[in-house]
Amino acid sequence: SGEAQEQKAPPPPLVQVYEVGADDQTVVRHFVARVDALSTVDLSFQVAGRINQLADRQGVVVPEGELLAALDPQDYELALKQSEASFRKAKSDFERGKQLQNDNYISQSEFDALETAYENAELAVENAGINIEYTELHAPFDALITNRLVEKFSYVQPNQSVLRVQNINYLRVHVNVPEQLMRA
Repeated sequence: SGEAQEQKAPPPPLVQVYEVGADDQTVVRHFVARVDALSTVDLSFQVAGRINQLADRQGVVVPEGELLAALDPQDYELALKQSEASFRKAKSDFERGKQLQNDNYISQSEFDALETAYENAELAVENAGINIEYTELHAPFDALITNRLVEKFSYVQPNQSVLRVQNINYLRVHVNVPEQLMRA
């Protein structure tokens, strides 16, 4: 009976052990997207005229404030000189009218007409100066010139689009993602 206890126990079964870790395969998904500029603007002049300067190339980024296009300012410079001459005459008439009214040589209505002519001449000078400024188009922001809508030396009307520019400082990305992935 002592011999029966001395019998050896059966050897333990062999087991293969694997260490489980993090998943090394990352899930990669590809989506079709469209990238757009933050804003697209068609630039135009506020006055009519013949274009004598125009941005040379499309696809170029132009810094803010740089000249993009210009009209021939000669007509507007002449209009400014003419309005300045009218202003000088209206001013001298108004100054003489003050003296004449103080001495009661002209009526109040005649004096008012001189004063109105003086004010109108002053506004005409200001308007002519603004029109000269309107003969130039400057980049409103760092702009990518995407399209030239007219050619150099062509005659343009007020508010006729001349250049199309885009603000590319910020971009919009449009992506279509399946609804099933958005719920997860």
